[in-house]
Amino acid sequence: MDRTEIHQQYLQLMTKTFIKISELTYETVATQRKSFGKSYTYESPIYHYTSLDGLMNIIKNDCLWASDARYLNDSEELIHGARAMNDIVDQRLKLNPDPNQMKFLEYLHYRLNDVLQGRSRFVEYYVVSLSRDNDSLSQWRAYGDVAIEFDFSPFLRQEVMINKRHVRELTLLDVIYGTDQFSTGVINQLIDFSYEQLSNSPDTDLWGRALASALSILVCISKHQTFYEESEIRYVYLHQHDDDNKLTENFRIKNHRIIPYVELKSLNRLAIKAIWLSPLLRNNTTKSSIEYFLRSVGRSDITVMASESPYRS
Repeated sequence: MDRTEIHQQYLQLMTKTFIKISELTYETVATQRKSFGKSYTYESPIYHYTSLDGLMNIIKNDCLWASDARYLNDSEELIHGARAMNDIVDQRLKLNPDPNQMKFLEYLHYRLNDVLQGRSRFVEYYVVSLSRDNDSLSQWRAYGDVAIEFDFSPFLRQEVMINKRHVRELTLLDVIYGTDQFSTGVINQLIDFSYEQLSNSPDTDLWGRALASALSILVCISKHQTFYEESEIRYVYLHQHDDDNKLTENFRIKNHRIIPYVELKSLNRLAIKAIWLSPLLRNNTTKSSIEYFLRSVGRSDITVMASESPYRS
């Protein structure tokens, strides 16, 4: 098998693994959300809360900003996720796995220890925060005056460029609230899935490193259960370090931090279905001004809706 064939199989492996991670996290979170009185399907619409300035830039440029996960609001999020995963990896290593499984677990260990030590020798994670909830008072208060509604499947399948390079290492992952479900459910199932992929791989070392990097993306989606009202789902880009894959970052200021980010440029129009206005913008002038803007940029297909939530500032 030549290098081109191996590369194509590698891309297929990454796509298959990201789909598996996305489906498993959804199944776990859907069960949690039912206990919170919320429900939706895997392909229900998703929402990005932002400002009017953010809305205009996203629509004009068909581009989203993905922030370096190390500089999210809660800097401990990655640490919590990495610790929970490392505990499971340690348990698995004690079970005397076969050599290929052992190497994969060691690769995963290296990546998790990198996160715990605040380093990024192997991979970096860039995140766009979205929500399953289109009319959340906590989101309106925290993140902006509008919520952009995206159609789930076209959004997930969109072709994306970063620094003029076509990237595939992107997926949508529901945030899991609380470490028990995160540890006992998703991580163990994905390690078993990785073992299965390794048993059929043409290059167990390459496959082991790829699977370890892919699974390490789970550190981005573990949050304390007190945040469950956000119903967060994250669009995550996994950047793997190599000499042919240099990344040029941009920087912005938010919450007294200088935050690195990358621009995720869609090759086609973003799959936007509607724009929801916060309770504070629930007036005809704001609605008509947004509709006028949409017509001017050729996006009259997007509907503008008003929040139904009461609001007290």
